[in-house]
Amino acid sequence: MQIETSELVIRQMHLNDESITLSIQANMEYLQEVRLSNRSLTGNLHLDMRMLPTESAITSSDLGYPVTQNDMSKGERMLSSYTSSPLELLLAILSGNLEQVKRRVAIETQDRKRQYLLQRMPNHFYTKTLKLALANISHFIDFCESEKELDELITIPNDEFVDFLQKTAILYKTSYPDRL
Repeated sequence: MQIETSELVIRQMHLNDESITLSIQANMEYLQEVRLSNRSLTGNLHLDMRMLPTESAITSSDLGYPVTQNDMSKGERMLSSYTSSPLELLLAILSGNLEQVKRRVAIETQDRKRQYLLQRMPNHFYTKTLKLALANISHFIDFCESEKELDELITIPNDEFVDFLQKTAILYKTSYPDRL
């Protein structure tokens, strides 16, 4: 809290008072100066972090514990928590939280699929080949989803996917000329 630790002993005379005033003093911890002049930084944090020599973090597997796989989304963890006991499940059903969490899981699943679809092709494919603005790529993917089901788009082979994107880009440009 950045205040000096202080202590006050409550005596019998303080018990009848409405309030007790305690003086506090600010306590600031100043960090030592950090110099980065001996480092050749690029300004790209992601790249600089990979270039800096660091010690590897100690993980649970290093200590002999089994590796846990927690790739569940927040909604999936909430759903798992609600279904872990009959009482929790009953309370979640009665409060309506179970339906909310199920909707959340469905939205997270759809979002994960859209993100996969976006990352299936690099951004320069959308900007250079399809001639779309970088800001409109997400909107274009939504438009593609209106043409074909999301699950189908995820599973079609890359060559068919590229053909589909090229044909759909033409339709997109005619439907949304203001987004070019």
